[in-house]
Amino acid sequence: KAEEAIKAAEEAVKAAEDQARKAEEDRLAEEARKVEEAKLAEAAKKAEEEMKRAAEEEVRKAKEARQAEQARQAEKANKAKEAEEAEEQAQRTAQAEAHKAEAAQKADEEMKAEEVRKAELARKLEEEAKRDREEVARKAVEARNELARKAVEA
Repeated sequence: KAEEAIKAAEEAVKAAEDQARKAEEDRLAEEARKVEEAKLAEAAKKAEEEMKRAAEEEVRKAKEARQAEQARQAEKANKAKEAEEAEEQAQRTAQAEAHKAEAAQKADEEMKAEEVRKAELARKLEEEAKRDREEVARKAVEARNELARKAVEA
């Protein structure tokens, strides 16, 4: 009977160790997933920065084009109407660029909010894994204590 109790306790310890190993594997997989998410977030950030640089270059080119057009129109005082139309076009371009910049900023804010949400989720998952590991360790200690008690009784 003591052998059966010892065997049962050993099986309980093995099951607890298996559970601890599984929890550790889950933790490692979660860490790998977090690393992959971080890589994806970094790639998205780089792509967004590149889009922002491209938009800034477009704004600079649009400004240069507007300035060149204004210089030509200033030289042709008798074509004041054309200068006015060029300015209106430049304003529309500037407004379009401003809308693009606002959209990029909004996307950046949304991405940051998503990163905060993911970080909170990762923290909660880590806390849950820690609680699981502590529970497994506690059960293993209880099983060992029970095994020792039964061994003493036997």
